[in-house]
Amino acid sequence: MIRKAKTGILAAIIGLIALSTSLHASEVVQVIVRSNQLTVADGELSIGDVCDVRGGSPLLRNRIKTLDLDLVVAGKSTVVSRQQVAIRIALDGVARTSISLSGPEKTTVNLIPNEKLQERLEAKLGHDLSFQFGIGVDDVRVRLLNLDVIAKLRDSINTGDFEILAFFPAQLPLGDKYIQVEYSDSSGNRVTHRTHVQIVVMQNVFVTSGLISKGTVITAGHVQNIKRPLMDGKIELAGAECVGCVASRDIAPHQIVTSRHLSRRPVRKQVLVKRNDLVDIVLMQGRLRVRVKNAKVMTSGARGEMVRVLNTNSNKEINAVVYDRTTVVVTQ
Repeated sequence: MIRKAKTGILAAIIGLIALSTSLHASEVVQVIVRSNQLTVADGELSIGDVCDVRGGSPLLRNRIKTLDLDLVVAGKSTVVSRQQVAIRIALDGVARTSISLSGPEKTTVNLIPNEKLQERLEAKLGHDLSFQFGIGVDDVRVRLLNLDVIAKLRDSINTGDFEILAFFPAQLPLGDKYIQVEYSDSSGNRVTHRTHVQIVVMQNVFVTSGLISKGTVITAGHVQNIKRPLMDGKIELAGAECVGCVASRDIAPHQIVTSRHLSRRPVRKQVLVKRNDLVDIVLMQGRLRVRVKNAKVMTSGARGEMVRVLNTNSNKEINAVVYDRTTVVVTQ
């Protein structure tokens, strides 16, 4: 009976020792030196910049990550050894048995200035936007409006070698937007940040060549198709279909034609002037207006259309736009 009791006590002691060993192993922090060539975005180098720190308690893990190692100078490589990492951890009073150190014996670190990191991040966001919406990459401009994300990335991933995945909305975002972006590096570190950006996209628009009066049938001569940067997603741009539509309001010169400028009602062209009608020609040059009477219409046309008119005073034909039944306009 005594022998059985001693055997039970011995088994319990062995179990406690095994449990203690297992708990201790789970609390060990793994410090893994990264690849042989690294780039960082800050001159102050910490263990978290050159090592992946895993396992153990969150408190000890973060404590080890933030330990300063060296100062990196732009244009000059800095070599960090695994022994240097071990010594720095020991100097902070962390027990050797609390960490497991592995990875290359040495790693070389180069400095990427914050400005370069910002440019790379903006370029990656622009490339992602162009890919997701089928826009030419040269037609997209993305600017970071809150640079705090750069500091957050330095604390989370290796900013010398990282990729992004941006979660853009279904509709093309323009102007100031907050975009959810996932950042990851080659070591498997992954973090998501709500990133404040300004998005500008080059788009084809139709711009008025001169004043278009309300009720005018818009012709190809009234507008020109150009490409210009836009950052207002609320504008409903008018495409090539604006030609042939009626202006629902006055449209100022050199203004982008939008859907609100166009009448949504079916357009029936009403011929206002016919061949051999007599009309006045109004010549407009800036604020100067000259009226020539008794010109003869050579081709029929509706309001806003271009017609040929014979100036009976000079016996020369010119192009003019129909304004009403008795007037055509020439703009110079």
